[in-house]
Amino acid sequence: TTTTTTTTTTAAEKKAMIRTDLLSYERVVVKCIVNHLLMETSFATFQGFYNLLKQEHVEQILAALKSTIAFLSTFNSDLDLQKKLYQVGFKAADGALFKLMDQEVEAYGYCMQMLQIMYRGSNPNFDDSKAADQQLRETGERIFKRYINNKIKMEGKRTKESVRLAKVVSSLIEGFDSYSENQIKANMPTFFPRMLDIIEHGDLSVRRMVAKFMRNRIAPLLPFPVEEGDRDDNGSR
Repeated sequence: TTTTTTTTTTAAEKKAMIRTDLLSYERVVVKCIVNHLLMETSFATFQGFYNLLKQEHVEQILAALKSTIAFLSTFNSDLDLQKKLYQVGFKAADGALFKLMDQEVEAYGYCMQMLQIMYRGSNPNFDDSKAADQQLRETGERIFKRYINNKIKMEGKRTKESVRLAKVVSSLIEGFDSYSENQIKANMPTFFPRMLDIIEHGDLSVRRMVAKFMRNRIAPLLPFPVEEGDRDDNGSR
């Protein structure tokens, strides 16, 4: 008789393991390279073979990407660790504290694109739209809030992080155009309040993306007609 013992790792233990890896310069470098390649390869595989993948394959790819996000998020939020690395010479190219913000935002972008592909419901092997439903709202709202909070914190100033976040948010809003009417109605309780925040705090390019979405998809759902205003060639009234 063979007895199998299953060990469950808690969230706190996982964070401690990630932090242990980050204490070694060599491990940080290796993980940076491996995580970047993992993101690119995972997304390329997902895009190229999506309709052939079974649910377990899709979930494994998403789990790998989320593991990458967890590592990057842990590093970027640990200021004490960044200062310790800085003291031993681990710095950014400009001499500032070393961060992996670009990679973290890139990872969220890949994750959002995967979930939106699933939400369209094109995979014949499982109910991919249902599988993506809750994950899409949770991850999407996290990205929206992060972008808005960044703009508020920086008082509207453009930073590398805000520029990258703006691209991810714009891609998410653009993806809403392909949703069915029922999907729009299901998602708006989560995303509509965030869009109002973007109108108040977001970059002009993102605000225009919101305006386009509202004209194309929200206005037709209103119980009254919405007339288009006169616009010049630049989209201004």
